Amino acid sequence: HQQRGLNELKGQEKQLQKDLKKKNKEKEKLKKEIEKILAAEAKKAKEFKMTPDQVQLSKNFEQNKGKLPWPVLKGVVYSSFGEHAHPVLKGIKIRNDGIDIVTNQGSKARAVFDGEVRSIISVPGSANFAILMKHGQFFSLYSNLEEVFVKPGDQIKVKQEIGKIAKDPEDQTTKLQFQIWKSTSKLNPVNWLAR
Repeated sequence: HQQRGLNELKGQEKQLQKDLKKKNKEKEKLKKEIEKILAAEAKKAKEFKMTPDQVQLSKNFEQNKGKLPWPVLKGVVYSSFGEHAHPVLKGIKIRNDGIDIVTNQGSKARAVFDGEVRSIISVPGSANFAILMKHGQFFSLYSNLEEVFVKPGDQIKVKQEIGKIAKDPEDQTTKLQFQIWKSTSKLNPVNWLAR
């Protein structure tokens, strides 16, 4: 009887590892896509000086560190920034370039600051999207959206709803992956959002 339990667990572990590999591949593809866009943005920034408006926007963004509104109305951080151990699989490390926020089903993602929509990226291996917004030198990324309410070039106001967050078919949670970058460096979003 105990043996059967062990076999089932092993089976689940194999499935988990398979899911993790698939998810990691998707994450990797998305990450490369984001890095490519941000590198192009950084190159543009070198060639063209920031307008006074953008300089001011960067300053305002920086001054609001620890005070930015959350990218969801209600939510909790499910997975934190940086590298940590997988909750189930031993010896497996997970890297998060942002934070994952669990929220209510049907929730909308909202802008954490005034800015411009730079890109709508389709997330590899899924039907979902990511939105990259520019705030002067800073960028915010909202990923795992099943619906997008904005388009590139749109000027967005703080707390404006920009998309509907998708429900994860595997664990049935509604999770937003949220990132903040300064040019091509990733920052820990927890330090930027209001406590």
